[in-house]
Amino acid sequence: MMHLPVRKTVLLAAILVLALVYVLQLSLGRPAGIREFVLETAPDTIEITGGQAGTVRLVLDGDRWVLNDERYPADAAAVQSMVSAITTVRAPGRVSGNPERGDFGFDSPLTITAFASGKKLRTLHAGKVSANALQTYCRIDGSDDVYLVSGNLRNSFDRTVESLREKTVYALDSAGIERAVFNTPDGAADWVLERSGNPPVWNFAGSTDIPDAEKTAAWIRSVASLRVQEYASVDTVLPDAPQGILSLTAGGKTVTVTVHEKDEETGMYLCTSSELPYTFRVSSYTGDRLVRNRESFLK
Repeated sequence: MMHLPVRKTVLLAAILVLALVYVLQLSLGRPAGIREFVLETAPDTIEITGGQAGTVRLVLDGDRWVLNDERYPADAAAVQSMVSAITTVRAPGRVSGNPERGDFGFDSPLTITAFASGKKLRTLHAGKVSANALQTYCRIDGSDDVYLVSGNLRNSFDRTVESLREKTVYALDSAGIERAVFNTPDGAADWVLERSGNPPVWNFAGSTDIPDAEKTAAWIRSVASLRVQEYASVDTVLPDAPQGILSLTAGGKTVTVTVHEKDEETGMYLCTSSELPYTFRVSSYTGDRLVRNRESFLK
């Protein structure tokens, strides 16, 4: 029986161990040294304190997230990003066992707490962001260990209420819109566009005026969806009479946007809608698309 020298045996054993470590790293899908803190339960509440908005509380209500006591609908994409960030925390490295030793930014941390059914799942104390703005010094679940975790947690979680509110007023399929109506207080500039025929074409109801097909189609596409530029304060007073009311019908459902007035300084338009219980403003460009006269569609 052949015996290998001790040195060769040790070397082969070391190679085998390294090979096993490499295979394990591949199977786990992450580089050596990276630790992952993964929640087994998805949070239904996220509370953020110490940020620019004071305290922000996000709660899952059915299939949507709402904000604070006012229960403003929250931006689904922004909240999903938060949920992902707190559910799986990737820590490329532990940098200290003492949060007070070193300039980690924990003198004024951003505290993020996740709950599910009233039970606390996780607390993150986010300190300073790294020089490359891609990592954040962080303490996890009250531990004194300081990790440099992946992602800019302050950018993701230190948000104003305004920036977290859902901005979509409505979103229609432009190909499904079959009627557009514009009404003014005195009725002098009213018009109705209807799409009918085979193939379907746009025409003014009760008029011999012929709208330009390309202009009309482009306008329909531009108003098929509407987003808020900014929300107005709750004490905003609406003028006695609006500039006009635009109604769009698609698939048997009609949505309306009431354009109240234009701010001559900012150019923004003050609006309300059947689809939103809040007063809001849209950009000058968007407002100009909502308030159109009949002549703008003609050839």
